[in-house]
Amino acid sequence: MAQPAESEVVSIESLLKEGWQIAGYSGTADGWSAFILFRHPSEPYLVQCRAGYDVTREKRVQTNCYRLR
Repeated sequence: MAQPAESEVVSIESLLKEGWQIAGYSGTADGWSAFILFRHPSEPYLVQCRAGYDVTREKRVQTNCYRLR
């Protein structure tokens, strides 16, 4: 994953396909989501994703990934 633009949408699936590895994860206080931390051996930064599942929404799986500086 070359340096993503601030508005670029990054998916967990694309991170895994590009060789990113799960470095850690944690549940959140809201009870419906989790944070997943990714690292890549050749990149100097980490990527954090928040992933959740909500049956009351039209798009049930919600993700938000961003680079940590």
